[in-house]
Amino acid sequence: MEIQTGYQMEIQTGYQMEKSKVSTKAINSAMKEEMDILMQMDNTMKEVIIVTKVITIAITTIAQSVQMITEQVNVVTILYVMYKVYHSVVKEVILDKKMMGWMMD
Repeated sequence: MEIQTGYQMEIQTGYQMEKSKVSTKAINSAMKEEMDILMQMDNTMKEVIIVTKVITIAITTIAQSVQMITEQVNVVTILYVMYKVYHSVVKEVILDKKMMGWMMD
């Protein structure tokens, strides 16, 4: 009986060791998968940050372009108003001269 019990204990110990090895492998495998997922998440976050920076630069560039266009439109508007004022003043001066000339005759 003692031999059988010793043999059973040896088998049980071997089983426990194998079970421990399997558990360790499973834990290591799970940890490796978790690390892979974390690395993928890290890479994804880096890509998101890069894309965000590119979008920010693009929006800033567009805003600067809109500002430049607005300034140019303002300049053109001012020039147009100046032209209209000049044109109406010249028209009045010509009419005044005609009227004066007509009255002088």
